[in-house]
Amino acid sequence: MKQIGIAGRTASAFINSKLTPLIILAALLFGAMAVMITPREEEPQIIVPMMDVFVQFSGASPEEVESRITSPMERKIWEIPGVEYVYSMSRPGLSIITVRFYVGEDVENSLVNLYDKLMSNMDMSPPGASPFLVKPKSIDDVPILAMTLWGGTTMNTPCAESPKRSEPRSRSSTTSPMWKSSAAGKERPGLNSPRNVSPPTAFQPSGPPIPSRP
Repeated sequence: MKQIGIAGRTASAFINSKLTPLIILAALLFGAMAVMITPREEEPQIIVPMMDVFVQFSGASPEEVESRITSPMERKIWEIPGVEYVYSMSRPGLSIITVRFYVGEDVENSLVNLYDKLMSNMDMSPPGASPFLVKPKSIDDVPILAMTLWGGTTMNTPCAESPKRSEPRSRSSTTSPMWKSSAAGKERPGLNSPRNVSPPTAFQPSGPPIPSRP
């Protein structure tokens, strides 16, 4: 006979026990009560205060921006009550710090606390750094779905429904282009093509002959 492990003994105990149907019934009752008691909203409002802090430091490398602006500001921002996460990014000449507070924190109070902390530590900014810029953000600003619409045609390729365009005038490698006259329907040479000039002929008036003077 094979030995049964811990999982097998536990399963056999529930299978042979008479309390198993009662436990399943109690779980179903608690689940129904949770569904009825839990508040529901059609569009639940989740309050998560978030702010972006921008500081420009023209001509500085990312390492210099991080050591002179980003790291000191992070340490001071962590002193603000209610801060849950601090994200930072140092670019050439630019420092970006994202401050996220706990869910349910008041947005106005969080913004005031952040401004107060930054204003009281403006003397830590190195010479040449711009004043800080705070951009409040909302949880609604975070996209949950990104869609890209793409078609098989481009701007330079005419669609099937587009009106037909006139064919471009054909050009020859040895002669100048020829244009078609809309009045007579005959081709005439271009301005730069050689012309065949015929000698002038005598004027032949049409109509009855004019009598000569005596």
